[in-house]
Amino acid sequence: MEITLRWLIGFLVALSGNAVIGRFVDWMRNRITGGQWTDDKPPSPISPRLVGIIECLFFTLAVAFDMNGVIVAMVGWITVKMAANWGSRNVPEGMSGDREDFRLSALLGGLVSMGFALVGGLICRGSIWWWPTDNIQHLLRQ
Repeated sequence: MEITLRWLIGFLVALSGNAVIGRFVDWMRNRITGGQWTDDKPPSPISPRLVGIIECLFFTLAVAFDMNGVIVAMVGWITVKMAANWGSRNVPEGMSGDREDFRLSALLGGLVSMGFALVGGLICRGSIWWWPTDNIQHLLRQ
């Protein structure tokens, strides 16, 4: 029962980061543009939200199963996204703020996202766990 609870809480923590990241990046981009930022851009063929969910699930599992080099893979993934101009795609023309600022907001969003995946994976693994097994068994018997 404890393992199931750990995995549920770990994935909830990791995936809740996805909602936080969207708001965080929008807040940063609003600051960059002086309040002009809107999410009314042409739809991308690849949904950033879907990419965020997939990367979050992948890296949460990688951390949970204690795969070698997972932190290097996280940094590598962020590097690939930055090299592909992920953060400055679909920025409307005429929007105030430099493209570099938009890239920085995407980089920070990616780092925070990887942080949520890391914490979620550590919870799944049991490295971060606040309830001793005895307490859970005691609660379930009542």
